Parts: sequence; C-alpha cells; structure tokens
Amino acid sequence: MTLVYAILLMAAVGPEVEIRTVDGDAVAGRLIELSATSATLETETATTTIDGQKMLSLGPRPAGTAKPAEAKSPDAPVVVSLVDGSILPMAGFSADAKKARLIPAQGDPLEFELRNVAAVRLQAGEPAVEQSWRDILGGKHVEDILVIRKGESLDYHKGVVHEVNDASVQFEMDGEKIAVKRAKVFGIVYFRPPRDLPGALCTITDVDGAKWAVRTLSFDQRLRWTTPCGVEVQRSLESIANIDFSAGKIVFLSELKPDSVRWTPFFAPAQPLPSVEEFYSPRMDQNFSAQPLRLRGEKYAKGLAIHSRTELVYRLPGRFSRFKAIAGIDDEVAPNGHVRLIIRVDDQTIFDEAIAGSDAPKSLDLDISNAKRLVILVDFGEKLDVGDHLVLALARISK
Repeated sequence: MTLVYAILLMAAVGPEVEIRTVDGDAVAGRLIELSATSATLETETATTTIDGQKMLSLGPRPAGTAKPAEAKSPDAPVVVSLVDGSILPMAGFSADAKKARLIPAQGDPLEFELRNVAAVRLQAGEPAVEQSWRDILGGKHVEDILVIRKGESLDYHKGVVHEVNDASVQFEMDGEKIAVKRAKVFGIVYFRPPRDLPGALCTITDVDGAKWAVRTLSFDQRLRWTTPCGVEVQRSLESIANIDFSAGKIVFLSELKPDSVRWTPFFAPAQPLPSVEEFYSPRMDQNFSAQPLRLRGEKYAKGLAIHSRTELVYRLPGRFSRFKAIAGIDDEVAPNGHVRLIIRVDDQTIFDEAIAGSDAPKSLDLDISNAKRLVILVDFGEKLDVGDHLVLALARISK
C-alpha cells in the first residue's frame, strides 16, 4: 500500500520547467499551477509564483544533461491555418459542412467547427510552388478557392467547398457539384467573413512544429488552452517545445521604426550626398559590412549598428520600464573607434559615457518607466569619426 501511494504521489508531481522573465532571469522548478496571470513553481528552495506580466517564455527542462525539446520543422504535407493565425502541421485533415477533423502526428485527433479553418495546404511543394500558394493565400477572395496543382504551377477555381475526405474534395462551381480527386488538390482557401476575435495571450509551439495562438491557458497534469477562435486543446507538457509570452512585453529596437533618424558628417560637404547618407544610416541586425554584429568575438543576432554622429528618436509603443543593450565598438573596426553615447527619455538624460574600441563592451540596464520617447545619440568622440561604428547588441525595451 505504501509503495502504491508513493507511485501515485510521484505521478502527481509536476514536470520540470524553466521560465525566463523580462528581467533576464531564469527560474527552474516543478510546475504546480499555470494561468493567464501567473505561474507557480516549486524550486529547490521554495515555492515561487511569477507574475504573468513578467514571463517571457516557459518550456520543459529535461533532467541531467539532456537538451530541451525542440520543435521540428513543419514539413508535414498537411498544414492547417486557423482564422486566429494558428499554423498547424498535421498528418491528416477531413471536413464536412460543419466540422473539421485534424489528425496530428502524435496525440488525440482534434474536431472543431469548420468556420475556424481559414485554409488547408494538402500537399508539400517546391519553393516556387509554395510561393504561389502564399500569393493565393494573400489575395482577397469572396468565395472558397480550390487550388489545383498542374506540374510545377498552381491554378485555382472559385466556388464552394463541401466535404473533404481521403479520396476527394466535393466542390460546387456554377451550381454544379463535382468530386475532385484529392491527389490533384494542392490546397483549399475558405472564404471567411471578418470576425472580431480576442487577442492572444501567448503562442504555444509544440514538438511537431505547430504554432498555436492562445487566449486562455491552464495546467492540471496536462496543459490546456483555448485559441482566440475558440478551439480547445490539451497536451502533455512534454509535447510542448516552448510557450512564448513575449508579445508586447519586449520589443527589439531593430524591429521598431524610429520617428526620426539624423546623421551629421564630421566634415560636411557643400551639398548633401544621398548615397553617403544612406551608407552611414543605422543598420538593423547587421554591421556596416552586412555581417553579423560582433563584440569581443561574441556574435549577436539582434541589435543596431550606428555611426557617429547619429541621433535616433523612438516613440515608445506603450508603457515600458527598462532599456537594455550591450554597447561597444564593432569587432570589425576595433580597437579603433571612440564615441560618446547619450541616451535620453523625454527630456531627461539617463546615460552619457564615452565608449572606445579598446574597452570591453558595457551592459546597459536603464530605467525608462513612464517614458513616451527614447532618444539615442551616438556623438563624435576623441578620434574624429574613424572607426566610429557603435554596436548596441540586443537593444530592447521591456515591461
């Protein structure tokens, strides 16, 4: 009896997860509760509850040296797109006039209202064919679209799609119903009048590569969620690669268009030279040679490369509390380069320091609470403007 109780107790223990926060922390422990507003973990030392507004991501943390679960590339022949933006690689798809039935590579089949399906790709294709499919998806249609593959190209017909089964697609065109062999159908685009759907709380990526928009979320031995269009799903946490809560909580400056950009040359020509101005304009996620951003050998996928003297002004898209970045002179020109970096929020200067190519990169973590405007000025330093290529790696604002 004691042994049975112990086994049941072990089974009731939540899985190991790791939560990353907007503050840059990583908290690991056993998941006890999860909702739209918070997550509770049992760590090695205490029970910790993390505010949902602070969570960036949550994912399983395997024991020992095993790597976390990773999402597969969505190479399944069937890919279902929901009206709320969820993209779902599937092993199978069928539908009648009201219901859609999806068969995942693993887990239980899903059945829900067909009106929640925006499109279904029924075959895989070469890049050119896939591009044609995306072009058709991006068009404006007022009827259902049946997409037929003809060799290396796609053609489509307008009408009404009825039943979809393993053998055929029942299609009505000009009042006549025909059964089109499923093997000939590349995909279906359903006509869907606009619906006022609620926003998504997060995005769940499972190990099969499906990306689910999520409106409500809970955990009770299994992860349960509802999409903005009302589809209800449940999965084991082990089948989840990542839960991304970052939307709206963290914004990289390389993805945010500045209100204004002004570059001033050290030696101003008599007439403006647009080609020169374009060359010295800030670069997003790459340096001035179109190479990755590097500081002391470390490569960064996100960030800005800014030449002196350049001023960028950003209107902040909401209430953010921190500005973070790693500032240094690009490895490509270091140890040359010497700039003065000035950062202001509204009318207040919050950072003003010299940065040289011979210096170690500086980590910035600045308070921008309640600010509406962020100004970044990379001014001239002590060496004219030679090698003045400042990198703001991972430059971002967070809540």
